[in-house]
Amino acid sequence: APAPGMFAISGALRPASHPLDGLGPVGTRQLHLRGPVLPPPASPSLQLDAATGIAGVATGLSVLKALKARRRKQNSLQPAGALACQPVRVHVPRRGDRSVRQAATLSCDALQASLKMKCDYTGAHYAIYWINIDGEYVVGGSYMSDSHDKIMQYLQSCGGVKLASDDIFESVSSSGVRSFISSAGSADGFSRTALCDECGIKSLCIESFEDGVLEYGTTLPWMEAPSCPEIPKAMIRDAIESDSACYVVFWVEKGGCFVGSDYVTPWRKRMNKTLRGDDANFALRSREMVESCSQPLPSIAKVLEEQKEMYITDAPKDDNFERKELAKEFGMNTIRLMPCESGVLEYGVPSRSQLVGDSLGASLKMRCDLSGADYAMYWVEVDGNFAVAGYYVTPQQEKLLKKEGIRETYPKRCERLEVNASSSLLGQVFSTGNSSFLPDCQVNKLFTRKELAQEFGIKSIGFMPAAGGVVEYGSTNAWNVEPKCPLEPKSELKRAFTEFAAVYVIYWVQRDGKYVSVADYTCPARLLAIKNQRGDNETYAGSCKQLQLGPETTTWKVASSGAELVIDDAQNDDSFTRKELAREFGVQKVRLVPCNGGVLECGSASTRSVGEGSLVSLGAGFAAALAFCAGVGYFRGVADATTWLSCYVIEYSLSVDNLFVFIIIFKYFKVPRQLQSDVLNYGIYGAIVFRFIFVYLGAIILQKFNFLILGFAGILLYAAYQGLTNDEDEEDEDEDLENNFIVQNLKKVFNVSTEFDGSNFFTEVKGKSLATPLLICLLTIEISDIVFATDSVPAVLGTTSDQFLAYSSNVFAVYGLRTLFFLLDEAISSFSYLEKAVNFVLGFIGTKIIVDYFEIVHIDTLVSLAIVLGTLLTGVFLSVTEMQGEKQEQQVGAV
Repeated sequence: APAPGMFAISGALRPASHPLDGLGPVGTRQLHLRGPVLPPPASPSLQLDAATGIAGVATGLSVLKALKARRRKQNSLQPAGALACQPVRVHVPRRGDRSVRQAATLSCDALQASLKMKCDYTGAHYAIYWINIDGEYVVGGSYMSDSHDKIMQYLQSCGGVKLASDDIFESVSSSGVRSFISSAGSADGFSRTALCDECGIKSLCIESFEDGVLEYGTTLPWMEAPSCPEIPKAMIRDAIESDSACYVVFWVEKGGCFVGSDYVTPWRKRMNKTLRGDDANFALRSREMVESCSQPLPSIAKVLEEQKEMYITDAPKDDNFERKELAKEFGMNTIRLMPCESGVLEYGVPSRSQLVGDSLGASLKMRCDLSGADYAMYWVEVDGNFAVAGYYVTPQQEKLLKKEGIRETYPKRCERLEVNASSSLLGQVFSTGNSSFLPDCQVNKLFTRKELAQEFGIKSIGFMPAAGGVVEYGSTNAWNVEPKCPLEPKSELKRAFTEFAAVYVIYWVQRDGKYVSVADYTCPARLLAIKNQRGDNETYAGSCKQLQLGPETTTWKVASSGAELVIDDAQNDDSFTRKELAREFGVQKVRLVPCNGGVLECGSASTRSVGEGSLVSLGAGFAAALAFCAGVGYFRGVADATTWLSCYVIEYSLSVDNLFVFIIIFKYFKVPRQLQSDVLNYGIYGAIVFRFIFVYLGAIILQKFNFLILGFAGILLYAAYQGLTNDEDEEDEDEDLENNFIVQNLKKVFNVSTEFDGSNFFTEVKGKSLATPLLICLLTIEISDIVFATDSVPAVLGTTSDQFLAYSSNVFAVYGLRTLFFLLDEAISSFSYLEKAVNFVLGFIGTKIIVDYFEIVHIDTLVSLAIVLGTLLTGVFLSVTEMQGEKQEQQVGAV
């Protein structure tokens, strides 16, 4: 039974032994620990360089076009919340368009499915999702694969634990390196050794997962970390939340056949149990069929071979579908099979689309809030009978029942029933689409559950049609007339959870000249995390119930203007009057949507401080560079220190634009974010070696053939001209590097696998060694760095001919780019003038080389440094000013 006030979610259990144990490549690097636990090694402080991004006449032009196209694409598809207080059109995934949303928070069934699959594939007995809230890790969800008292004790004990940010979790989260603890009960440096020893947890792994970390372990000792294919979490969420899937199966090839890990939604399990009387379901029967046959099922094999999704619209009647009889038996109408990184994801939708997950939980709770009902439950029709697919009971009602010694609730008892569709009010409401109301259900002749209603004191009941079924809500108080209340905006509720990754929703309605909260919902995973972190049951949505919002608030303005509003940083936006409350409960983005009768607010959580770790690392890198510069000044004089700093700033500034290229390369090769750090680290090592060659050989060549510096100047000036004059609307055929000659030539040299193998650069497929996409990505970045260095090296050598100053400044700048890459990946699209500023710096350096060579005028190093810094700061200032102007225009429009 659910906790008071929470939507019922339960997980399926599986014995610890499973045919998937030990299967597949590991998706992240492993850190094998024996005995003492050490944090994962810190990644080198910052990222690989690659000068301005235009050098090399052929490659430079191609890359610059790609940069423009990427900027144009970002402007045309503005992500939700990109600018504070700006209305947003959100991209809605359609069939065939399975683009993965970034940072899609897992909750409810999607989270349970991911945790269960992790246990299935590793043989773990439990899995815990830890969320970072305000520097402390708390449990956001858990799964147990086997009913075991000690494991239950462990999970319950972890539910009350707050782990500090300096724990091993933070190291795993920041580095992306999986940690393996072979002896959890005696490992040094692990904070829960005593608890593991008490509960019999022998071995466990900790790895980066969504906005936190995932811990999974076993009561049996692991000699080494278990391997596991990459779980397609975002695809699972899309299947369950967007497409209303009632089951998902993740198929992976093993020994020429396929094995699968399945998850069936709790409501579907309960329905099957009620209607069939057994525990059978479509996913289970499908797995049994696959595991018993000597050949893989044709549909799965075809999807894996062709790498194209298969969409079956009427599975029970499709003669080409090998499981059509199963589909008919279990009422599975639509089935989709999609290729993913490690296998094939399959999911199915029943004959009618139905409410699921948080969309269902929010609809039921908000129906109780709006009507004053004590309960609400969702009935769906299957083969002529109705069964309960989900329910909600108010905390007050559950408390009252417990006080009277009644352990069950009315919806819980109804869950065991099946109601005939043709002779019941449920069938009438479902078939006609009209609501129905019973002022006194205990004496109504059409109501077939009168005795049950009398037992629980239910007096009045309302029925209303809903997607794929009927919502019933009732009260122990007599209603003379049907409650008059606004309808909850179901379509916007679904958007909130599927597109905005909301962790709460609030429905605001105007009462007595003020907007008040009349209904709200907080996701169960968020409720659990907040309770573990705060130690109470307070929530952001609950605290808003006490407020009355007037004309000065954003909620009022949205209702008046009819325009949607997204507040990107609710914790610091002065226009948002509840920013202190948002800061207290970790609410980051807020979306306000006008709807019939009021305003629907939803918000996404800041489970961790976005970019905070990168900013600290970036600051540390700058501090180290300045300390080295001070050392140069102490040992070699102020003039050399000034020159060193100038070279450092030039190299750093000329590398900013190239970071766009690296972002495009990573996206093109679909490199998982946890592996990008590895590529950048290796790229840094290669860049340092090549910078040494370029600086020292370049300096020698320039000394002997001084006139060649004019060639370098020409490259810089031409690149600057192209960057400053190219039309951003110009058609670009090289977007995403599809036609880049580097990529094409590398593919000719290597036999390339289509799958990643963790952080490995080579993998074996059927005894044949293949290069993984990770190696091709690294080589592409490395070669691009060599080509792009032809503009940054002459720019630095144009400032000084001292090899030590030139090379050491290059090394510090290269190290400083790793963290800058991750910051720019999220933020640089907001600085619209920064790219132009960088191109101006290119032109200035080229001009400086020429005027110095011909001794037209000597530009002092301090003047050069001031111009470079001033240009970059001007670009940032103009960008911020433009954003502020757009924000004010949107606010004026909202009024």
